[in-house]
Amino acid sequence: MRTFTTLILAFMFVAAAWANTPIFIDHNGQEVYLKTASWSGEQSSSQGGSGTIRDLRNGNYAIACQTENGTYLQNMLNYVYSPEIAIPAGNSVLFDFFVRGSFGDPDVFPEVDYWGCELTVDGGSSWFYISNPYGDPDGTNYVYSDAPADWSSFVQSYTVDGILDDYAGMTIQFRFYFQSDEDTPQGEGIFLDDISLDVDGASAFFEDFEDGNMDGWVSEDGTATPPMWHQTTVNAYDGQSWAMNDPELGNSGGYLDHWYQTLDSPALTLPTGGGNTLTFMQNRNIEGTAGAEPPYDGWDGTNVRISNDTGVTWEVLTNPTPAYNSTSMYSFGFEFNEGAGIPGWGGVSPGWEAVSFPIPASYDGQEVMIRWAFASDPAYSTPDDPTMFGWVIDDIDVAGVLTNDGETNEGWVAASQVPIAGDLWHVAFVAELPAPISLEVENGDEQVDVNWAAPITGTIEDIAYDTGAFAFFISDAQPYAVVFDVAEDGTYLKEAKLYMYSTATFTGPVDAFVYSVDPEGLPNELLYTVEDLTVEAYPAPTVANLASAGLIFDAGDQFALAVGNFLDNGTQGVLAEQDTTISPPSGHSYVWGGDTWYPITEAYDDISNVGIRAEVVLPGEGFTPESYNVYRRQEGYIFGDPISAAQTALAYTDYDVVNGTVYYYAVSANYSFGESPLSEEVMALPESQSVYELGYDDGTAEFAFNLGSGNYQAVKLTPDGYPTLLKRMKIFIHDENPGNIIAYIWDDDGDGGMPLGELKRFGWSGLQPGWNIYDLSDDLIWIEDGSFYVGLKEVTSTPGIGADDSDYSGFSYYDAGEGWDNMGNLLSYNLMMRADADSAFVTIGVDQVGTQLPTEYSLKQNYPNPFNPSTEINYAIKEAGMVRLAIYDLSGREVDVVVDEHQSAGIYRLTLDGSYMSSGIYLYTLTAGDTRISRKMILLK
Repeated sequence: MRTFTTLILAFMFVAAAWANTPIFIDHNGQEVYLKTASWSGEQSSSQGGSGTIRDLRNGNYAIACQTENGTYLQNMLNYVYSPEIAIPAGNSVLFDFFVRGSFGDPDVFPEVDYWGCELTVDGGSSWFYISNPYGDPDGTNYVYSDAPADWSSFVQSYTVDGILDDYAGMTIQFRFYFQSDEDTPQGEGIFLDDISLDVDGASAFFEDFEDGNMDGWVSEDGTATPPMWHQTTVNAYDGQSWAMNDPELGNSGGYLDHWYQTLDSPALTLPTGGGNTLTFMQNRNIEGTAGAEPPYDGWDGTNVRISNDTGVTWEVLTNPTPAYNSTSMYSFGFEFNEGAGIPGWGGVSPGWEAVSFPIPASYDGQEVMIRWAFASDPAYSTPDDPTMFGWVIDDIDVAGVLTNDGETNEGWVAASQVPIAGDLWHVAFVAELPAPISLEVENGDEQVDVNWAAPITGTIEDIAYDTGAFAFFISDAQPYAVVFDVAEDGTYLKEAKLYMYSTATFTGPVDAFVYSVDPEGLPNELLYTVEDLTVEAYPAPTVANLASAGLIFDAGDQFALAVGNFLDNGTQGVLAEQDTTISPPSGHSYVWGGDTWYPITEAYDDISNVGIRAEVVLPGEGFTPESYNVYRRQEGYIFGDPISAAQTALAYTDYDVVNGTVYYYAVSANYSFGESPLSEEVMALPESQSVYELGYDDGTAEFAFNLGSGNYQAVKLTPDGYPTLLKRMKIFIHDENPGNIIAYIWDDDGDGGMPLGELKRFGWSGLQPGWNIYDLSDDLIWIEDGSFYVGLKEVTSTPGIGADDSDYSGFSYYDAGEGWDNMGNLLSYNLMMRADADSAFVTIGVDQVGTQLPTEYSLKQNYPNPFNPSTEINYAIKEAGMVRLAIYDLSGREVDVVVDEHQSAGIYRLTLDGSYMSSGIYLYTLTAGDTRISRKMILLK
């Protein structure tokens, strides 16, 4: 037997006992425990004494908590309520339903996505978890942090009995809920179907949604909370006061669990010189601090915050009089993920009291906003104590600049900061519909061309050579493969199904590979790779979606599917069959031995087959798409509504893009039954014609240049105009081995225009032979005048930098420890370092107009407006000082700074070139002295 470096452990699949650990206090004030499933697929079973569990789920429709884009949302809580159900009298009541879904989260429970099922007998006043249906205060309640990948019975999947015998003869109502945390959703959500209630073996209620609607069912977004700060005379200090409460609650207003309510002041500019203070009157009655456990020492809480970036970020003001009585509020810190250490007031104030805050001197002279913030945790609020009326404030004075006595609300903004996720429950067509394949994009100037191929439809079938009697797992320190025979022409490879073993010890992603097969029957040429698959524990397969590969085989062909990698860092186990009598070797399983593939039976005499299967589509009649939907998203966002719906062409050109912005595209197919899942997404980066390359080499290196560790190399580059935004840095490596450098971008402010001021420095590792490119888009490096340098400091692992012997430009420099010198004094070679620059923001000109001194700051409307491509902007400066004129899009993103310099008093006119700006509405803002003025302008192309 050959020897391989691997780990083999025998094990048996048995139903594990539930590990019940108290987690948190839920919205009903009951302890909640995590429970996971041990499903075994769609099997029929019976439950003695309480009727019969139904066989396989059937039909094309189910209810789903899922967006139109096949996923779900962050920070959502969605409920769906059944109709009221009058249960007949009887001896045994059995409840069950079918469930499937996917929602992955690498974090530790309870900061994960989960779902649950509850019932009520009193019209919704109280709800009980199905796992503890009788409301026993000492009983165990469950939420579910997973769901079977394929339809499976709830009773079978989670080993609950489903017995509701005590409810015979009563009227009940069910509700299901799905809750997610702040992490990016990973999965498709949850699906429910064939909800049944049997009494003494006879059906008392059954819903399969095959009529395509939710008649009698009601869905609800559990996160929607309106703004609650308002002006009122109730409990007012004098006349009207600002109150944070709901007037309909409690004895005189109140609040509920899971609130995050804010009141923001208008923007104001603080005086300079220090000593600024904030004062107001307050009266509060909220949950006290008693019983909070470290790292928290308070529950519900209030505090005051300040922002100097128009509300993007907020700092909690500290050292108030009277002092905060909590240093770490649970409501802000845990409930709303701000972390431990957020101070505030909790409990009851001694009636109306005066409050004073010192405003840090670091905010002097800045434009700021003040925020009064209130947050409540998930348990204990006004319904538990009707005397708790919330928080009331009055007589606000911010540094003598802004005052408010509750009688006016102009410029004041009340808001709920609880994310509103949306109402996602709906009836969904759940039959599998093929998605488009082979999606590609081509980047253009302010456009992206998207192309795809029609879905391949037919009969879906698994090719498997194992029996499913897995008894071993083998680590993936080296790859394992299965070779598949193709029986029909036009067989389309859709998925690889990898059966893996996963525990707390064996965690992490795996890679899947598709190979051609050589005449010897061994995996040969690599055709396709899927990296970083999230492993599903057996019996659910880890699925590698191969649809986008567009791999089609004919009868007599072979292909191989493999799992693992070629490095000794395996973190997962692929399952294998052990008993060669029950599952005799198929001859299709192989292992990589370090130099070639070997049959698994040559490597191990006790293993017959590896758990890898292929899902293919056999040609034949299938669903035919009627049209396609094109979706687009940006980095950090999920797909929303399609940007092009119901189009029949297999191509789309997107003109509504901004150059230099990363976009992701996906396409779905529309059928008469509904919409398919999305195709695999592809990334696009449209590029402006204003982006150009700066460099002096001819692209061909004649030799590799090094000065030695600790020495410097650089190339001087001069933009075509100002201000210029740097986009990328490029270095050519003329060496066979990868290596590392310390990369620099310098200003030309040294003696004689040599490199000196660092605009950016970073470690650049793993440089490969050829051109290496570093993206500078997020660094916002502006060149306002003169030249700049791109260069490096060598380290011991620095490879040879490309040197070009074409006409020497004179702009290459080196520093070998004695200061910068021109490369021509050493060797007349151009160093192969370049930069991409964007001239889109170059200002055509700024001129002072006339000699008359204005008496005030002003900003005129640009003319013409709308404009294309250039427009004039006039403004007046009454006193000499720093002047800044910036352009913003409607999202508040700064897209250009056209003036940022010291200017004398006077009237100015500038001409702005918008040739490379996208069509749309922009704000241009003048900041000078203590004045900030904004106006709108419209670019129409």
